[in-house]
Amino acid sequence: MSIDDLKSVAIDRVAINRSQWIQLSTKPFWQVTGFNMEASDLLLKRDYQWGLWQGKATASANSASIDKILANQVIMETESKEGKWQLNRLFIPFEQGYFTSTASLDFGAPSQPLALNAKAFSLPLALTQYLFDSDDIQLTGTADLDLNISALIADNLSLSQTLSGSLSSSFYNTEIQTLHSEQPQTLEVTPLKMTADRGVIELESLEISGGTLRVLRAIQ
Repeated sequence: MSIDDLKSVAIDRVAINRSQWIQLSTKPFWQVTGFNMEASDLLLKRDYQWGLWQGKATASANSASIDKILANQVIMETESKEGKWQLNRLFIPFEQGYFTSTASLDFGAPSQPLALNAKAFSLPLALTQYLFDSDDIQLTGTADLDLNISALIADNLSLSQTLSGSLSSSFYNTEIQTLHSEQPQTLEVTPLKMTADRGVIELESLEISGGTLRVLRAIQ
């Protein structure tokens, strides 16, 4: 029997102190050092559905890196009561900035309502390359970010009809390099402002320019 066949998975207590993980077999290479975790009364699977249904956990790391991107003193605090999960704190300090987030999700509700808030200051744009499978385009620079969204995520239809919130971001010292460019090219990017209202997404005019590249877009 595999763990996927189990109806429920519960753990009374977890304690991890000063552990280290290094992944050098495939790209992107990553490393976590000085990892600590305390967790108790965990219910991780109920009625064959995974999630933090019950319990409390706190985790931290002295450092975490992926390729050349480094974060120090990372911390996360989360808890759940009767399927109502809360991410109370996620704080990732980079060398010149940070990312912080809170979130909530009701695993027990049929609609599974999600709320997510995130802010970033000088977030490395190089992180965007890990969102896609292709390495054809690489971005460098930083971004300030403010994200607030809510949605029902039980299925794709619910998500598409209930997604609401806003995203705003400003970009600094942005450069792009492609397979066809010998040197990085400087980009000027106007602030990104996007809103969503019950699945209807509106993107304000966005201008990207640099060298021979100039794009002006507006989506209603």
